[in-house]
Amino acid sequence: MINFDYHTLFTPKMKIIFSVLLLTSFNLLAQTKSNVKDYFFPSPDKNIARFYSPSKTGERTSSTRTIYYVRKNSTYNTVDAHFFNGKSINIITLTYQFSISEVKIVTSFVYEAKNKVTHNPPITILKMPANGKTTSWTYTDIAGDFVKCNANLTTINYNGEERKAIRVEKTYTDSSAIIIDYYVYGVGFWKEECKTDNETLNFDILDELIFDKQVEI
Repeated sequence: MINFDYHTLFTPKMKIIFSVLLLTSFNLLAQTKSNVKDYFFPSPDKNIARFYSPSKTGERTSSTRTIYYVRKNSTYNTVDAHFFNGKSINIITLTYQFSISEVKIVTSFVYEAKNKVTHNPPITILKMPANGKTTSWTYTDIAGDFVKCNANLTTINYNGEERKAIRVEKTYTDSSAIIIDYYVYGVGFWKEECKTDNETLNFDILDELIFDKQVEI
């Protein structure tokens, strides 16, 4: 019978590696068991996400985007603002309804049109897929476009850390392009891509995720 010396087998370096692997596995397991809101909204210590739109060669363009995540009591809103050369070109406020597995838009307000709409029934824009499975659904968005969705869980690298993410492929009527959105655990909306027959382009990429207490007032 072979006797193993714990202190010989588990050197300080090996203990660190083992602890990191154990913590990573625990975090990924917790993310898998979480509900869809944990992917759609960032953690409570973050409420502003800023994005940039790169060119085909990767340089930053004049198009940017900012999403404000607003939590007030039991109400969840986003203010989604698109900018060009620093000037706003489109601002939409959305109010959401959450279940464990679905995100639904209850009301929408487009600032440019001064048009507020209550959606009855609410619009299901995101579903939580089971691990290893694909979830499919359809909806008509606030612009009136018919959207087909396929979502699955994947893993991405966020700031050097593995995170679970919901990857959603969306196709629109009269368009062959596929829009791919990523919603990351504890981060929210992370990136949007456009896939065509010939290439995949990045539309919006998360630049920074911060907190501003003024957003909650």
